Order: sequence, then C-alpha cells, then structure tokens
Amino acid sequence: MKNEHSNRLKFESMLSDMAATFVNMPAEIVDATIELTLGQIVEFLEFDRASVYQIHDNDINLSERTHCWARPGIKRRMDNNAKEVPWIVNALIRSKKPIKIASINDLPDEAEQDRKFMEKNNIRSLIIIPLFAGENYIGLISFGALQVERSFPEDIVNRLLLVSTIFANALQRRNDELSLKQAMNEVRELKDQIEAENISLKKEIRTLQGYGRIIGKSNAIRFALQQVQQVASTDSTVMILGETGTGKELIAFAIHENSPRKCQELVCVNCAGLPPSIIESELFGHEKGAYTGAVSKKLGRFEIANGSTIFLDEIGDLTMDVQAKLLRVLETRRFERLGSNKTIDLNIRVLAATNRDLAKSVKNGTFREDLYYRLNVFPILMPPLRSHPEDISLLVNAYVVEFSERFGKNIKNISLKDMKSLEDYSWPGNVRELRNVVERSVILSKSSILRIKTPEAPVSEAAPRLTLKEMEKEHILDALRWTQWRVSGESGAAALLAIHPKTLEARMKKLDIRRSPRKPDI
Repeated sequence: MKNEHSNRLKFESMLSDMAATFVNMPAEIVDATIELTLGQIVEFLEFDRASVYQIHDNDINLSERTHCWARPGIKRRMDNNAKEVPWIVNALIRSKKPIKIASINDLPDEAEQDRKFMEKNNIRSLIIIPLFAGENYIGLISFGALQVERSFPEDIVNRLLLVSTIFANALQRRNDELSLKQAMNEVRELKDQIEAENISLKKEIRTLQGYGRIIGKSNAIRFALQQVQQVASTDSTVMILGETGTGKELIAFAIHENSPRKCQELVCVNCAGLPPSIIESELFGHEKGAYTGAVSKKLGRFEIANGSTIFLDEIGDLTMDVQAKLLRVLETRRFERLGSNKTIDLNIRVLAATNRDLAKSVKNGTFREDLYYRLNVFPILMPPLRSHPEDISLLVNAYVVEFSERFGKNIKNISLKDMKSLEDYSWPGNVRELRNVVERSVILSKSSILRIKTPEAPVSEAAPRLTLKEMEKEHILDALRWTQWRVSGESGAAALLAIHPKTLEARMKKLDIRRSPRKPDI
C-alpha cells in the first residue's frame, strides 16, 4: 500500500473514532453502525466483502450471518453454512485465533471441501477473526478479497483484532440490552396477564349515597334502600326481615340516619343476647330493691332511647311475658320501671329485626299475633347474599381496603378465579360470613395479590324439612312479603319471580296462599 505509515495512522485514527462511537451506543443502532463500519474497513483495506457471524449456544456450527457489507457488483450474501468449510471451522475451534488464507493454494490437502467453497464463490483471499466478549466466544468476522489475492501482514491482523474486540463488546452490550428488554417485556406481559386475570382493587366501592356502610348496586339492594327512603322520614314502626348476616342492623342505622331523629343516638338491643331473667330490666329499667341484686336504680333501653330510635334485634327471641309488656308500650307509648308505680311517657320510634319467620312463630304459639301486627307495619326484607352475587366483588373490594389499612398490608389485586368462586358460593352466613372470610385472607396474605379460599359448603345429614310444594309456597310468600303483597307491576312479586302475574295468581290459589287480614288496633 502507498504511503504505508500514513495509512497506518489513518487506520489507527479510524479505530479510535470507531471505539468512541460504539461506547454506550443504544442497542437499536448497533446493527446499522456495524454494517457501516464494515464498509469503511473494507474500502480502507481494499477488501471486497465483510461479514459478521454470531454463534448460538457457544457452538460455531450454529453460527448465523447477521451483518454484511460488499462493494457494488459483489454478491452481498452467500447461501452457506459452517458444514461447507469444515477445515476452517475446526481450525477456529482448535486455535481460537485468526485464520489467514492469502491464497486458495495455501489450504492443506484435507481442506478440499473448503477449497471448493472458495472457488465456487470466487474468493481469492480470506481472513476470519474470532469475536470474544471476555471469555465468551460470541461470533466471527470474515474479510474476503474476490478480485485479487491479498496478504495479511501482522500489523493488519493486529488492527483487525482491535476491530473484533470493539465489535464483540458492542454486540455483547447490544445482546444483553435486548435480552433485558425482552425480559422486561415478558415481565410486563406477565403483569398485564395477571391484571387481566385479576380484579384490580380500584376502590370501586358503591356505598349508595346517604346510606353509610351499605354497599351494593344490585336491584335487590336498591329495592331495599328504596323502602328505607320511603319510611325513614316517618315515625312508623319497621320490621326488618332476613337471614342472619344479611345486614339488617345496617338498614336500621340507615333508617335512623335519614330520619328526623338522626341527631340522637340509635339505641340497639340484641334480644337474643340477653338472658330471660334480666331482659325486662334491660328494656324497661328497675328501681333500687325491685328484685334481689337490684342495688341501685337503672334506666332501661327504652328510657335511654326516649326522643330517639330503638332497634330491637332478634325480636323473635323475646319471651311471651316480655312480648306482652312490649305490646303495651307500643300501644300506649308509656311504661313503668320494675318496682315503680311512676309512669314514663315515651316519644320513641321502634325498629325491629328478626331472622325468624314470625308468621310461623305466631301459628306455633311462640310469638304473639297482636304484637306481630303491631311490629309489622312496614316490613323490609333483606335479600340473602346468594340472590345478588353481583354485589360480592364490591363487598370484597371494600373489605380488602378496610382490612389492608388496618393490618398494614399492600393488597392491590384479587384473583379472578377466586372471585368467581366467591360469586358461585351460596354464603349461608351471608355478608357476615363473607366479611370474615376476607378478613382471614388478608391476615394470611403475603403478597399484593390476595388469594381467598372459598369455604366448603356445609353438608347436612338431616332430611329436608320441607317438601317441594312447601318450599315453593315459602318462596312465593317471601316474594309477596317483600313486595308488600303486590302481585303485578314492575315492583310486584310476579316480576321478582320472573313469571306472568296470572301464573302467580294460579299458583297462589293452588297453594292456598292468602294474605291474613290485619287485626284492628286495640
């Protein structure tokens, strides 16, 4: 080459610029820059074509041409693989050093297949340099002369080794960065999949405006709250019916909080939690010495609730004696403490609740019929949770947020599979049971995704208590009580049962379902 010293300086300057160019180069432009650089080297060193092969799984036989540059008129790519040059491949594996072939005649006799490959592709001279990133054998660079034979002096080989180091480091960084991005994409896809398979806790907790802690969007809950709205502003007695755990106490609070008495505290009495021996004293109070153990005067719950609202929960558990006194209080709005002749006037509203069928209790003689009619002025039936499963996700979200804050947990998602299982469960304990299950699951949770184990359905070995006919009758009666015995119309029992009003009337006649006449006030 002319002016060898000047060319060497130019090549070293080009290598310096090349090294600076590839430092911290974004992965997206490494490939294009390598091909551009190959072109610069080919033209500067008067080669005709250059290629970069990357090795897979550290096996040179699995190499793949990934970059190439050729002079105009020279075939850019060749259809070849490592099996066509076995001698060259074995020499590279054995020595891991550059393989220089200045002339086809330099190939040994055992390289006959390699010779045929070079002749077929019109390759006069060839140099192949391994690419090492640290100790990792990641590829090869080949430079070929197709028009004239070329020699490969030691200084040229050393400079091409520098090129190979620059390329190897750039490719390694590029491959690492792409692998990292691929891993991050996989993580992102997995996260998206998890989010698709899980219900995000977006705190979509529908507490219907004006009704505090009552959560739901179903027609069943809306119907119950519509009744609350209708009766809250009055002083009428309300009977709240429903299975255990359906939220009867919340309905009582909603009625009180939307009533003119809301400035006073709601007084709650759990009639089932009071022993029969003291329940009368708890309700109506006593004077000092009224009975053994009455060492001081005590105000009863009715007196404490004077001017406000009293909520009698589980009223079906009252004894017949207490029922008689309660009836008189409801009729006269007056009572006396135990051991006193002084009459106390009451300005009070009464709300009652029970999970029993009081109509049956009246028939069985365990509940006074006259008291039943006094209490059942405006019945509100709280639906069991199994009848409005569309509210379960809202309830679960609300409870998860509540218990996560209480227990210092960071729960953001709930398994969709678990949520579906919750919605399919019958919930014999209703909302109370659901709340307990969620609380237990939050306590046990160790990740941001909550797993909730659905309770096993209780197995009863007892025979069914009702015949199919009796069950149908009870189901129709529940719907009629819920709709206040309205048969037709949008809010009638027929619509609730999804049957034609005429069909419902026929079933009522066949099952002898008739509304009992209300007894006149005494």
